[in-house]
Amino acid sequence: MTFWPRGVARIAEVGVGITYLIAAVLKAMDFNAFLPQIHAYQIVESNGALLVVAFAALALETFLGVCMILGVPWRRAVHGAGAAMLCFFTLVIIYAWQVHGLEDCGCFGKVKVTPPQAIGKNLVLLAFTALAFYGLVWRVDPSQSPIRRPLLRLGMATVLALIACLAVVPQLGISAPTPPPTVTKSPTDTPTEPPVSSGPFANYVVESEYGDRFELGRGEHLVALLSMTCDHCMESVPQLNEFMFDPTLPPLVAICLEPEEGSMEEFKLLTQPQFPMMSLGDKSLNFFPLLETASSPPRLVFVRDGSTVVAWDGEMPDYPTLTTALAEHGFVKKEQ
Repeated sequence: MTFWPRGVARIAEVGVGITYLIAAVLKAMDFNAFLPQIHAYQIVESNGALLVVAFAALALETFLGVCMILGVPWRRAVHGAGAAMLCFFTLVIIYAWQVHGLEDCGCFGKVKVTPPQAIGKNLVLLAFTALAFYGLVWRVDPSQSPIRRPLLRLGMATVLALIACLAVVPQLGISAPTPPPTVTKSPTDTPTEPPVSSGPFANYVVESEYGDRFELGRGEHLVALLSMTCDHCMESVPQLNEFMFDPTLPPLVAICLEPEEGSMEEFKLLTQPQFPMMSLGDKSLNFFPLLETASSPPRLVFVRDGSTVVAWDGEMPDYPTLTTALAEHGFVKKEQ
């Protein structure tokens, strides 16, 4: 068989495989950054389902990429799976872009790819996959010599896909917040009681730099959920500072996702927040349950005894809107 179409088809197949592997490697390099990107599609809500989707995407891209580079003999299945994956991803991207305003598809980890760019990329990969299928499957010569060691090549793809998934597990560091410790200042003091509810904020304790403790499982609080690399979160700080200094409102604290090491310090330098802040590090799976129905921060939540009473997503409420909502939900305005 001449170089066309088989030689060109083989080049196309390897090119698609390399692209899949690059995408998988970039996801694996910062798996905690990949999880919020999936969450932004607003299709998967629970942490368990989010992890399944993230690991499936990583394993599938690794497996198909290695299969295409090595040229496993079951090309009809490999190319078909690759085309189906690209079509599915494209439809999901279009949905999240048009319905939820998706800005970054997450295709290449931290390398931002806009929905139009991702759709264009997928169409090009589909074209290359079709070219590879045409030259290596559709027009294959039945009399050609079989591929050597097919099971070894397939086994290598499978093992590398499993290794990719296992390699990212240590990044997750999933942990639940522990209940606030009992505090007794003197033998006559009453120990701190445990949270009165099992709401998402029940076990969180935020401490200020002056030593004040805010046990979110007891009493009423305003809680800002912020990401330290989010422009909208930075823009919300001046409004939150105003709420912080109003003595008639519930005490305000922030629980923060810190996607990059040191990003909280940079956030503070740029925005000058005056309220206590608690960092969850880059542990997205601890942060997502606090967002509840919101797709992304910033979010302001009125919390009573650890449970959400009312919340505002995206834009912070103005003072009249906030005080009206608090009054409607039973908050008694404090005396100045």
